[in-house]
Amino acid sequence: DVLKASSERHEATEAVAHAGYTQSLWMLAVLMLVALSIGGLGSVVILRSITAPLHRMVDVATTVADGNLRTRIEVSGRDETSQVMAAMSRMNQSLAQVVSQVRQASQFVAHASSEIATGNMDLSNRTEQQASNLQETAAAIEHLTSSVRNSASSAHQANQLAAEACAVAEQGGAVVG
Repeated sequence: DVLKASSERHEATEAVAHAGYTQSLWMLAVLMLVALSIGGLGSVVILRSITAPLHRMVDVATTVADGNLRTRIEVSGRDETSQVMAAMSRMNQSLAQVVSQVRQASQFVAHASSEIATGNMDLSNRTEQQASNLQETAAAIEHLTSSVRNSASSAHQANQLAAEACAVAEQGGAVVG
């Protein structure tokens, strides 16, 4: 009877141990599922906390690349992505300032070019007027030169006629005298 009782106790102990083992396996499986779920959820949260600012940076960079320098870049936080966003904000402000300076310089150049063109037109008009005046002066000098030649020719003829008249008068005086 001791053997039978010992065998029954051993079977009962074995059944209790097996039940405890099975329960421990189930508990371990449930804990592993809970841990995997928490880990998966945590990795999704961490992944989104990293990718969301990166997507925002890509959007801002695309907007700046498309030429829109009026985009306001808001920075929150002190992590690496926030530092990159702050650098992009400074870059955007610097680009906007450079574009503004170039625009002002081009307006200045356009204004100066307009003034130079106006000055050139005035100079051209004055040059044409002076050329016209010079042609008139040349024509007047040519007319004067022609008149002087005619006067010189007439004076030469008058001188010859006077010399001939003088000679005729001398001959007439010699005949008379």
